[in-house]
Amino acid sequence: MREPTRMGSDALASSNRPEGGARKTGVTVVAAIAAISGVALALSFALVSHIRATECPSYHYGDPSHFGMSVTRHATNWTVTVVSSPRGYDPNTTYVQTRDSRGSPVLGRTPWSDLTVANWETYHILYEDSQPVVQFVCEGDRLVVDSTTYSSGSVLHVFNRDVLVGSATLF
Repeated sequence: MREPTRMGSDALASSNRPEGGARKTGVTVVAAIAAISGVALALSFALVSHIRATECPSYHYGDPSHFGMSVTRHATNWTVTVVSSPRGYDPNTTYVQTRDSRGSPVLGRTPWSDLTVANWETYHILYEDSQPVVQFVCEGDRLVVDSTTYSSGSVLHVFNRDVLVGSATLF
């Protein structure tokens, strides 16, 4: 049986050439750049997603400088949909007020944030938020309005703080 040959110091030195180390270093640098680029791309995507999640999307239904609503009649309710709205209307400071066809008050100024399922029996209006992750009233948000409590010809007024920003007639 043969004994394994031992490498001399020259053979050992030639197997650890700097060129091989440079290749390994180059691969390591490329891998590090790829990893950093991936992290930067992921962070950029997360930032864009966060910004989109905290702002109203724009559906371009109407003029975003005006508060506009459309009304649809159903068997037991009306659906009042926001079709255009300036940005930044908070449900806590956006109010609805209703008057019957003769102009008599039916519901005093009530914040949209109070128009919940739990409060349906009190107000007979439900705020349906189309973008629950967005803290503002946005295009596509709806008010479901009981047609027994608010009859045809009733007018729904919307206020942002103390300013009347829109009205819709239930017809």
